[in-house]
Amino acid sequence: MFAAGRDSAALLQYEACCFYGSSKSEKTTALFNKSLVYKKLGYYEQSVFTLKRLLKFNPEVNLKTEIYYELALNQYLGGLFGESLISVDSLRIFENNNLSEEASLIEIFALNELGGYVKSSKLAEEFVNRFIPDKQKDSVMLAVKAHWNEKNFPRLKNQKTAMILSRIVPGSGQIYAGYTFEGVFNLLLQSACLTYGIFEFWHGYYLTGYVGGISLFTKFYIGGPGRARFLVQKTNYRRTKSFNDRAVDLLIRK
Repeated sequence: MFAAGRDSAALLQYEACCFYGSSKSEKTTALFNKSLVYKKLGYYEQSVFTLKRLLKFNPEVNLKTEIYYELALNQYLGGLFGESLISVDSLRIFENNNLSEEASLIEIFALNELGGYVKSSKLAEEFVNRFIPDKQKDSVMLAVKAHWNEKNFPRLKNQKTAMILSRIVPGSGQIYAGYTFEGVFNLLLQSACLTYGIFEFWHGYYLTGYVGGISLFTKFYIGGPGRARFLVQKTNYRRTKSFNDRAVDLLIRK
């Protein structure tokens, strides 16, 4: 069914096999294959749900090992990094505390995504010692140690700080987030709106002062903290992704 590309039909067929199957083995195999179809389609949440259904059948130990690996992988791919680490810990029990190469990578990358760089650096060095061929081991180890140097850890911005700055001085939150031009423009724009509003009020033009000045200033001022928070998230994502992408390049052999 995979080869033919009839993924939707395969999902229905596997569910039918689970429902009408006469043996536990038939049902568990059907559910496991269904989770693989979901993963292939990029439906990681559905794959995780299916794998958790499968665990309720209390499958054999060998299948449990595969289930927890697939759980960890799908949770990682779906952005559930904390849950992925929990699944890796469960997998470690079935692998006698000796994770496979693939599971070790998931653990390292999930820790990176959560900012656990100190722990992931130790695991990365263990990974090199266990899985990298001897001819490449020294060079890869040097690269890993250089990459996981504390000086290279992503310097993340604080969302609350950005929001507070925006409330104190309009535009300063954007500048803090690394968007200097936008921050300066925002400050000038709000200053212009406020100045225009006061000027119009001073001369008795209350309607134009409110609509063209005070009202616009209020909208920009209220929206400023939210915009600053979004930009901090964007900056943090970019910095984290750059660090993590480099880690992937170092540890995954092409």
